[in-house]
This record gives sequence, C-alpha cells and structure tokens, in this order.
Amino acid sequence: ERSKLQGGPGGSEVQVALLSLPVDAPEREAEVKALAEKLVAEIRDGAPFDSVAQQLGGGPAPSFWVGVNQLDPALADAVRSAEPGSVTEPVRTLEGYKVVRVLSRRAVAEQGANLVEVVVKDILLKLPPDAGEADVA
Repeated sequence: ERSKLQGGPGGSEVQVALLSLPVDAPEREAEVKALAEKLVAEIRDGAPFDSVAQQLGGGPAPSFWVGVNQLDPALADAVRSAEPGSVTEPVRTLEGYKVVRVLSRRAVAEQGANLVEVVVKDILLKLPPDAGEADVA
C-alpha cells in the first residue's frame, strides 16, 4: 500500500522550486557544498529565494508540482519532512547539490475517486479506391 506521502493516486504532491548547483569536477565538491550551505543560510535569514536563484545566473526559480515518489530519493527524503514555506538543507544528488523550497502540498485523489478516464484509440480502416462519401463517413 502506498504511503500518503509517496505521490500518485492516494499520495501527495508538493509544489517546489529548486536551486541547482552542479558539481562538475570532484575537486569542486567542498566548494559547491559550502556555497549551497551559504545560500540556505541566506534564504533562512530572509533573502528571497528568487533573488538567490538570480544570483546563480538564472531567472527566478520556476515552481512546479511533483509527486514525492517522482523525485530523486535523496530529494524525496528531504521534502517529506519539510513544511510548506521552508527550505531544505542542501541535498547531494548525482548532478550536484540541490536546495528545495517547498511551497505547498496537496493530496492526490484516491484511485477511482472523482477521476475521469479518457481512452483515445486510432482506428485505421482500408477503403477501396472507389469508395464513395457514404463509405468514407
């Protein structure tokens, strides 16, 4: 049985914004981690998350909804214990460090509850070359 925090039917989704700090060389590991920790401290001291994201060379950090079970396992663990409005500690992923701002949470409907299933199928039929409009219709 799925946990209510896993995401997907019967789980939950989180709205997050991410700061990504890639570690492009092993010798930069400590430097990137220190920067990530510094940014978290700045955000927790009141610096706007989007301003910090812009300092990293991008625009405002886009936010998106995602099922917790769709995240990298390390990010999922950090997000599960984070309250809406909070920022996680830096999380090491395969690419580098990520800082996650959890904006909101929402429950996903139980399977079959208020869900609409749409099935679309393409059906191709061969018609004779001399088919009339009535045959085509």
